[in-house]
Amino acid sequence: MLTTVPDMTYVSPHFRERVAQRLGQGVDPLALAHEIDDALRTQSDRLHYIGRGRVPHTACYRYRLSDGRITYVIVMTATRRPVTVLEPGFKLTRRGKRPKKLRAYLPD
Repeated sequence: MLTTVPDMTYVSPHFRERVAQRLGQGVDPLALAHEIDDALRTQSDRLHYIGRGRVPHTACYRYRLSDGRITYVIVMTATRRPVTVLEPGFKLTRRGKRPKKLRAYLPD
């Protein structure tokens, strides 16, 4: 069962660091966490499920940012808590499967 944490101050230092490093200083990690949480709750077309992550209880989603860029986010499935962001070109390591290359497009 998914739960929503009403106060999104739980965004980890790791997530904050990766957002700044991979998406730029102009992207607010808390605002992004809210966007991702909202997209998961509403099943937004800006979000596309890619697969389970290497770490148990995580999933990877392709996400279209408000400026149109594509990023990938690893989320804790029980809480919708963002763990990290990945850029297109990274490889997603999955349990029991070959790594999957993350691409820079969304399906039509």
